[in-house]
Amino acid sequence: LNLDEDYFIQTSAKSVKKRKSELEKFKKEEQIRKQEENLLNQKGEELNSEEAYERIILSNPNSSYIWVSYVAFNMEKSGIDKARHTIERALKIINFRNENEKLNLWTAYLNLEYNFGKEQTLMRVFERALQANSPKQVYYKMIELYKRKKNYDMVEDLCKVMVKKFKNSARVWLNYIQCLLEKKKLLNADIAEQLKQLMKRALQSLPKRKHIKLLSQYAIMEFKFGNSEKGRTTSVSYTHLRAHETPEHLVCRLLLEKKKIVFSVGVVIKELIISICFFIGFLLFD
Repeated sequence: LNLDEDYFIQTSAKSVKKRKSELEKFKKEEQIRKQEENLLNQKGEELNSEEAYERIILSNPNSSYIWVSYVAFNMEKSGIDKARHTIERALKIINFRNENEKLNLWTAYLNLEYNFGKEQTLMRVFERALQANSPKQVYYKMIELYKRKKNYDMVEDLCKVMVKKFKNSARVWLNYIQCLLEKKKLLNADIAEQLKQLMKRALQSLPKRKHIKLLSQYAIMEFKFGNSEKGRTTSVSYTHLRAHETPEHLVCRLLLEKKKIVFSVGVVIKELIISICFFIGFLLFD
């Protein structure tokens, strides 16, 4: 089980169907990506000129994977202007319906400008990417870029913008929380009060049905980033879960998964027994 996934608290048939569709789409995209990677590997020795890349692109015009490889080739051989020209050309050629392929190209463009361009050109590309893609996804990509460079000042600035623009998204608030916890772990920063106020704002902004997702995922993050005691005591109790009408079997599962992260098998069994007792008590007295 991937504990970062939240499907176990998504209870409607519609959400299950949507997640199944997303999973199938993801698997299909991964299969295509592997085929493209194999194609590049097979032709690796041949891809030593612009003409060779042009031939492979002619038969695969909608592959961001191949286009990004071509951009890297031109960056190495001819410099940033040629690389920019290649990306701009790719953005015009790739079918507009291929949203993920377009996003991959814009992500590559952002990385190119961050690593080899100037701050002004990076911001211009960022603004264009926001217009051409799902803004939320572009913000996530930009945040990941700054996180890899350990520029947590910019990470935090972007997170602040996101929680204002997408205040009803639990994932956006959780992303901000995770960034703060990563900053704390990496830089030994004191974020206790900031985190407290952020959680308060998140609970005020989000609809009640999303509170369980926020609290449970926050507890998992506390475990993951080193504060296991705080993660264990985060208020995702049976009473809180039932107050939000979370189905009983999901309550037991959520509580168990939360404990499984850091405790031994023996303690996990104990927690399971306690959860089952709560479950039976609910059935008897509800």
